[in-house]
Amino acid sequence: EIEKVEAVGIPVIAVTYGSQEDLDGWIKIIGQMLGREDKAAELLAYHHQTIDEISTITKDIPMEKRPKVLYFYNETIRTTGEGTYNDFWIETTGGVNVADSLQGWSNVNMEQVLAWIV
Repeated sequence: EIEKVEAVGIPVIAVTYGSQEDLDGWIKIIGQMLGREDKAAELLAYHHQTIDEISTITKDIPMEKRPKVLYFYNETIRTTGEGTYNDFWIETTGGVNVADSLQGWSNVNMEQVLAWIV
């Protein structure tokens, strides 16, 4: 697909989604495209400072006091397991991803949801 778009003379930038590192890369690329690397660096510094502040606040919450979190996506019962960006944020903000036994994005059934939350 990218080659077809480039073949007609349209510049293409492809990005990956799924981690904080991916988002960092997007911000750097956009900064370069706009000639605003300084602003991109500023935004990245702010973002990482915020993550560090949140982590400092939540790191000492005992596991038994952390809220259980289940992230749903779209009309199906689709959730995010270990290794996803959503899992990163659930854990960073002091939650426990009840679907962390799964890898990546997965469809689940209602019986599995009930087993996690009961």
